[in-house]
Amino acid sequence: RPGFTIETAQSNLAAIARELERQYPDSNRDQGAHVQPLHRLISGDLRPLLLMLLAGALLLLVISCVNVVSLLLVRTEKRRREIAIRGALGASPGRLAAQFATEGVLLMAAGAALGLALAAMLIPTLLKLVPRAILLYVPFLDGLRLDARAMAFALVVSLIAGLAFTLAPIAHVALAKTVAALAEGSRGSGGLAWRRLGSRLVVVEFACAMVLLTGAGLVGQSLYRLLDVELGFNPAPLAMLSVAPPKQRYAAPAQRLQLAERLRERLLQLPGVTGVAAASSPPVGENGNTNWVRIVGKPWNGERIETLYRPVTAGYFETLGARLVRGRFFTAQDDAAHPKVMVINETMARRYFPGEDPVGQRVGDLKLNPRSLVEIVGVVADIRDGGLDQEVWPATYLPFAQEPDDFYALVVRSAGDPVGLLSLMSRAVKEVDRGVAVLDEQTFLERIQRSTPAYVHRSAAWLTGGFAALALVLSIVGLYGVVAYSVSQRTREIGVRMALGADGALVRRLILRESGSLLALAAGLGLLGGWGATRALRGMFFGLDRPAPWMPLLALAVLGIAALLATHLPARRAAGVNPVEALRAE
Repeated sequence: RPGFTIETAQSNLAAIARELERQYPDSNRDQGAHVQPLHRLISGDLRPLLLMLLAGALLLLVISCVNVVSLLLVRTEKRRREIAIRGALGASPGRLAAQFATEGVLLMAAGAALGLALAAMLIPTLLKLVPRAILLYVPFLDGLRLDARAMAFALVVSLIAGLAFTLAPIAHVALAKTVAALAEGSRGSGGLAWRRLGSRLVVVEFACAMVLLTGAGLVGQSLYRLLDVELGFNPAPLAMLSVAPPKQRYAAPAQRLQLAERLRERLLQLPGVTGVAAASSPPVGENGNTNWVRIVGKPWNGERIETLYRPVTAGYFETLGARLVRGRFFTAQDDAAHPKVMVINETMARRYFPGEDPVGQRVGDLKLNPRSLVEIVGVVADIRDGGLDQEVWPATYLPFAQEPDDFYALVVRSAGDPVGLLSLMSRAVKEVDRGVAVLDEQTFLERIQRSTPAYVHRSAAWLTGGFAALALVLSIVGLYGVVAYSVSQRTREIGVRMALGADGALVRRLILRESGSLLALAAGLGLLGGWGATRALRGMFFGLDRPAPWMPLLALAVLGIAALLATHLPARRAAGVNPVEALRAE
């Protein structure tokens, strides 16, 4: 309500949780409540991607503005004599500043209009690339459009850019001396001043580009590690679909169990199918559907062991290709007429049965109610039941015949490519009962690629890669422009050097050495920025707790090669200057 804060709500719910714990100590011990803003919950897993997008756009904006400012300063440098004449004839500094402001505002307005038009066209296209399943988890993307707030933000950014486009030429002219400008030729030397200013701008560009390249490499590394994570089974030959039987016709557990068996038998008849099983929650999903258990014969101080709760049919682990570590898997004899059994994963065995064999031990509910006791008959190698970027939780698997569910997934193993089975699987389910709802038909490879963590990391990799590539191109263009303009302004100097005995190789080394010195400074700043990007991304993306230490060096190598290509052509042109023509140039 108005007037209440997150802290107040947290305090109130903490008090309620304490009272519930006092009244119901068995089920509410150490249970609390956590309050957070709704926008944080909505952004969820996409928060790192949104922050990456914002940071990348900001760095690209800086590089773009630096490039435009460089071009404006080149233009201003060529107009120094004209501006000096205007000042000598009586033009006031305000009049000259107004001229630069008008040019900067027009440039900003044209760029902003083009940018907004492109954004209006591209936003719907980009939204079509987002899978519908992802939109269910990120509702703020559904119906996203260029609204008044976005346009206002774009206007503010454009005004800041326009201010830079205006102030840079004004400051450059203010530092120039009128008498010196009048004394110069029509081209104006301006060589030393421009080389200093242009080199600083190039340093900024290359440092920003290196940060983006480092970030792109790290996110790519994160995506590779995410998709290469150990699953505990081979997903290549597997396909699945989820079924929801009508509750009216399958209200009794025996009816649900009978339907599951009929569906399994029908799917086994499909060509190429070598195994079929059912599971209440298939792998590569979420760490949900948990249960509290207590181990018989172990000291208990009221703590809770929370485990994943997974009813599965006999043959489930064999269909997945999971590895048996100890004991046995479920068989057709593990039904309601026989004692309750379960299979646990290695994580639960290591955590709660260290140094002992869990097979034969029993677990139950927190009160160890006799009807809840279940015997452990096997240990399976860890299966990634949760998300790709989530840790493996302790898991308990129970026979579906003893705990039949009314919503479950059918997992099918194929001898060939499982893609061709998807339509046949849906048709086979409808042949058994047309009233059964069918959804989520997909191969397991598609399930992995379409999962939220994979989508977020893949989108971040594409975005940062695109930003980095664009930043690299802009930086190369900026460096080439600065070096080429500097060479053109030093034609007379180069001619004098060559007339005094300098050869083309010496001139080429001179240009490359000057470019190399400013790139060395950019590399130092870029390495610091890359180190900062590494630290910032470490907690945002999967697998970056061990970031590749060579990633900033790889980004530096890419930029170095690009810089060498950008400076080679101007250096080669300088080395080919004719001394006679150069001395006549002014």
